[in-house]
Amino acid sequence: MNEDLSRQTYAERDHLLVRDVRRAYYSLLQSQSQAESQRATIHSFEELGRLTERRLQERAALKADSLRIKAEEAKAKYQLLVLEDTLSDRKEALNRLLGRDLLADFSVESASSALPEELELSAARKAGACVAS
Repeated sequence: MNEDLSRQTYAERDHLLVRDVRRAYYSLLQSQSQAESQRATIHSFEELGRLTERRLQERAALKADSLRIKAEEAKAKYQLLVLEDTLSDRKEALNRLLGRDLLADFSVESASSALPEELELSAARKAGACVAS
């Protein structure tokens, strides 16, 4: 009886750990994607800022336009710092769950939207259709 309870407890703990790792992974993936998007936004603001500065020198843009773009760029850079802080926290949490060094740096890749079983089923159906022809 105690052995069954012990196995059940281990199974429950394993299930909870897998759930926690999955959640941490997907939240990390989301943060990483947001940070990449924010970097692209900052790059766009930098390019727009250079273009506006040139036009300002040519008197084809207003100083207010240049200041507005600089303010938006600064705001985007601040948002990136916040996102990178969140990303760092989520990496640390996943490292903790996996029993690794908390400061181990890594990045995650998005998983395929189809499960391996679905891919195998799709391939089997295609093979079956070829055989039936």
